[in-house]
Amino acid sequence: MKIEDNPVRIMVSSLWAKTGPDGTWHPLVAHLLDVAAATRAILEREPYTTREQYENDFGLSDEQAIAWVSALAALHDIGKASPAFQAKSPEGAERVRKAGLSWSRIDEGSVPHGVVTNALIPRLLQDAGWGPRPAKVVADALGAHHGFRATPTEQRDAKGHLGLLPSAWKGAHNAIFNIIVATLQASTSPEVSVVSADAFMRLAGLVSFADWIGSTVEYFPLGRDPSDSHTYYLEALSRARDALDGIGWRQKRPAREELPSFADVFSAKSPQPFEPRELQRVVERLTKGVGGPSFLLIEAPTGEGKTEAAYYAHLALQSQNAHRGLYIALPTQATGNAMYERTFKFLRRLDLETPLDLQLVHGAALLNSTYADIQLLDIDRENPSSGTVTAEEWFTSRKRALLSEYGVGTVDQALLSILNVKHQFVRLWGLANRTVVLDEVHAYDLYTSTLIDTLVRWLRALGSSVIVMTATLPPGRRDELLNVFGAAKAKLPPYPRVVMMDSGVTTAASFPTRPQQAIRISTAPLDVNPLATKILERTQHGGCTCCIVNTVQRAQDLFRALREGAAAYGVQLDLFHARFPAGQRRDIEKRVVALYGADRQCRPERGILVATQVVEQSLDLDFDWMVTDLAPIDLMLQRAGRLHRHAGKARPKHMSTPELGITDLAGDPPELTPAKYIYDEFVLLRTWWAVRTRSTIRSPEDVEGLIDLVYRDEIPEGLPNSLSKRFEATLEKLDKERTNHRVEAQTALIGQPDRYLDLLPLRKLADEEDPEIHQTLLGRTRLGDPSITVAPLHDRSGQYFLDEQATIPVRLDQLPSFDDAVQLVMRSVSLARKGVVQALRAKERPKAWEDSALLRYTYPLILKDRHVDIGGTVVTLDPELGITYEKAE
Repeated sequence: MKIEDNPVRIMVSSLWAKTGPDGTWHPLVAHLLDVAAATRAILEREPYTTREQYENDFGLSDEQAIAWVSALAALHDIGKASPAFQAKSPEGAERVRKAGLSWSRIDEGSVPHGVVTNALIPRLLQDAGWGPRPAKVVADALGAHHGFRATPTEQRDAKGHLGLLPSAWKGAHNAIFNIIVATLQASTSPEVSVVSADAFMRLAGLVSFADWIGSTVEYFPLGRDPSDSHTYYLEALSRARDALDGIGWRQKRPAREELPSFADVFSAKSPQPFEPRELQRVVERLTKGVGGPSFLLIEAPTGEGKTEAAYYAHLALQSQNAHRGLYIALPTQATGNAMYERTFKFLRRLDLETPLDLQLVHGAALLNSTYADIQLLDIDRENPSSGTVTAEEWFTSRKRALLSEYGVGTVDQALLSILNVKHQFVRLWGLANRTVVLDEVHAYDLYTSTLIDTLVRWLRALGSSVIVMTATLPPGRRDELLNVFGAAKAKLPPYPRVVMMDSGVTTAASFPTRPQQAIRISTAPLDVNPLATKILERTQHGGCTCCIVNTVQRAQDLFRALREGAAAYGVQLDLFHARFPAGQRRDIEKRVVALYGADRQCRPERGILVATQVVEQSLDLDFDWMVTDLAPIDLMLQRAGRLHRHAGKARPKHMSTPELGITDLAGDPPELTPAKYIYDEFVLLRTWWAVRTRSTIRSPEDVEGLIDLVYRDEIPEGLPNSLSKRFEATLEKLDKERTNHRVEAQTALIGQPDRYLDLLPLRKLADEEDPEIHQTLLGRTRLGDPSITVAPLHDRSGQYFLDEQATIPVRLDQLPSFDDAVQLVMRSVSLARKGVVQALRAKERPKAWEDSALLRYTYPLILKDRHVDIGGTVVTLDPELGITYEKAE
């Protein structure tokens, strides 16, 4: 289709969309066609099930659905055809005026072009035969491509702006619309009267993704002539395919078209045949013959092969549902790192025909050596080697990471997709039509659990399958998760079990586990010094001990109390918590896994690990004896899963029986001082009541009964009056907290997928990456005290150094290179002490750091002789203890 020499077409051809530093300008129609081409190229590489979703969204056939979605994506920037945008370039404005599109100074205004798009689209679509409600939803989706939907006030301003323009502008808008629709051959009007909330997310996410591709000057250079729109579009489509090749967005095919057996998958590249465990056989059976996106719940003790079962379930669900990929969400960066290593090895085992992209998705991903190494792989894209797994650079941006077909990261990154933060719909689009694994779901509080429930609802609406893995889960929480995916309440077989919901039908099965010794329960001293004495007395004769305490301060104090005795007895002593600089924490994590992991070659004869909850989840560690602070029963059982984890291993005689020592368990109910500040007191009291007289816990026989007992919202019978009042008071407090947490979670959510009207935002929340924003204005994935990221620097006579030896200088007035920024990130640490956070936020960050994507929200922490007094607290960076706090004198 040619833009003919008539007045309206001449006006249209004068409009600009982008300008280059050399004065080159890119016609608006050209940019719109570039984005249309990017959209079609993306959809070409999507599984057929993704395209079917767009067909269902708009009631269109396959080819017409692609044509209309591509045309709609193109129209995202039609709002640039307005004085508010065209006046931004003096040269462009003069050219547009000469072509016959006039305006007055007052017409220019400051209305964002995305909001103008939002105001223009409903009329244009309705004139083309669309219903008013679908046209309105589509307009909201297209206008949101800069990250947020337009507010009602912005929409009124945009309509006022358009209403003042001369009639020639309306003719230009009609002409642009007709050029796009005719070029894309979008001829059939949609046959739907309502566009759903999930359809909005599908369209908004795809449009932003395509806009990012179509705006890449490397592949879409400025200044190309779109006068023959059809020829231009075909060339743009070729460029779009090259661009997708360039970023590593490949054809989405199942890793296994024909699903092999569980044994065959895990025997590949292995010298020995793989014999599936009973859990894995059940998963293999239940995932055969699925009729659509499914929900799989795996409840089993640690060490039963849940992760391998999830990998296989992904292959099964992907091959039958044509899911585009996999995302595994974990509670912490440490567990994410461990799972990333395992997932990388699993994908390499598959011997894929084309390279596969695997992203590590959390704030410290660059510190993971495997992730960094595979980013450096040089891939021949025309002749890729079989089995290659890469981490393409384009997807390393936080907002793009979930677009990669495979990813492992924190649950927080997935939850940002359903919070009212910038470009949440891009993240949600990345998770659509995918298998999403939620691991260790018992590890989250009510606030985060409420967010997870909403995420599961959205995933179901977007055609994704969900796999939930847990060692322990309260019955109420299990019912909630099954309900949000649409399962009717049903009687389930006893723990351990696998529950499968497919097409509204729930199937479940129990299975036998490996024989396990009963865990002996004993009491341990609460005070640090007698606790250290007991640990040394047991460990000096051999064996590996883990002591998990509930706070960093307590871990540091216990480490100090153990240090001298451990050296005297030749005991390997390590400390692991979250308040070490990032690089040091990574190294400690690696050392801990090497010492106490499955490969026992480095295992010490005598070893003690003092740790916080960082070792509680997903790390494959094995200890001969364990001491733990009192914690909720499900978390203590999770910790106990690291006791005698690997069967058949030689143990010291005095540690031949697995034993869990619990601090402050004997006698009257404890004050719970080390625990009550991070866990709910009612749940702690119920846990104490449930285990106080027990001599053993058997797994799996006792697990479900204990969890059910602890998580009942009732006062135990037979309590003395004083203790009964304490239980009543803590239960009342818990009920209030639950109400508050639910309200806070609902406030942060983008809405539910049931009704589109629920998605209209009352306010725009801030970008989640900025910790400066007040908590009430920030989409939070978890509750907790505000924190701040700092990079400790050593002051030597007014000059700053990264290291204490003063060999690596740091300039605060210069933008760091990427390598220098990475070094600063590796030394960074998150602080959450209230007075320290407030005092640091009162200071200004270096202006040069604000231009660094890695350091934008990081503060320098200037140390003299390792110390600094901030807000009445002496903060010390100790090489053995990490960051410590002491009250200033």
